[in-house]
Amino acid sequence: MAHETRNNTASIFRNERKREGKKDPDFTGSAVINGEAFWVDMWTKEPREGKKGFFSVSFRLKEAKSEPEADRRLSGQYKMNKPSYTPPPPLHKSVQPERQQDPIDKNGNYIY
Repeated sequence: MAHETRNNTASIFRNERKREGKKDPDFTGSAVINGEAFWVDMWTKEPREGKKGFFSVSFRLKEAKSEPEADRRLSGQYKMNKPSYTPPPPLHKSVQPERQQDPIDKNGNYIY
C-alpha cells in the first residue's frame, strides 16, 4: 500500500539524493493543505553560539501536467471539493437617519 497523506498534514523523509556541497534539502516530502497538494523541502539549520538549531521549511504547489495524468497521480482525497466561502452577515445594519424637511411656509419661503 502506498503512503497516503491526509488533509492538513505532511509526510517528510530524509533526502537520500542529497548532494554534498549543494543546497539540497535535508528532508523532502509532500503535504496536503486544504485539499491542495504541495511538495515539502526541509533543511536543518546548525545552532549558532548560544542559540538552538532549527528547521527551515519550504512548500511548493504540485502542478498537474495534464488533467488525465493528474487524476492518475492524485488519489480522491486530494480532489476534495472546497467549500464555497460565504461571508458572515454584518454585525450591525448601517442605517441612515431620515433627512428632516426644511421648514417652509405656504408661500415657499424658509421659516427661520
